[in-house]
Amino acid sequence: MTKHRFLTAVFLSFLLALFFAACRKEAEETPVPPEQQAPQVSGERPQVTGADVEEKAQEALEAAKSYTLEQKEEYQKKAGAKLQEFDARIKELKAKAEKTSAETKVKLDKQIEELQKKQKTAREKLEELKSSGEEAWAALKREMDTALADIEDFIKNLLPSGE
Repeated sequence: MTKHRFLTAVFLSFLLALFFAACRKEAEETPVPPEQQAPQVSGERPQVTGADVEEKAQEALEAAKSYTLEQKEEYQKKAGAKLQEFDARIKELKAKAEKTSAETKVKLDKQIEELQKKQKTAREKLEELKSSGEEAWAALKREMDTALADIEDFIKNLLPSGE
């Protein structure tokens, strides 16, 4: 039984050696395009000039600006959509106020008025955000997030179920 295992191991080793030899030969015969070849090591490093570094830095800066601009535009769309949602919610609240008792209507009208002021402030922040540069964008985004959250919280805390 041990002899049988030994012969099997030798035979499998022989097959593996043949397989690897065939793979190496095939790899040597397959040409590699120059752009995929590893650079030749010659002891000297390729010379990099200040212009090369400046060009790469400029490319990186342009990519970062482009990404920031895309983020800013996407955020403006989302914030604008959120303000439109608030418009619809205010219309609903006004309609509900008309159907309530006089006392409740007065309270709701006051809350709706305050809500509209908050929404106006948020719209102004959005306009400021739209005209801002990259440097001011992050700070204005935080302010806009705060204004939108303030409106959402205010709506949640209106008279019980808005009635």
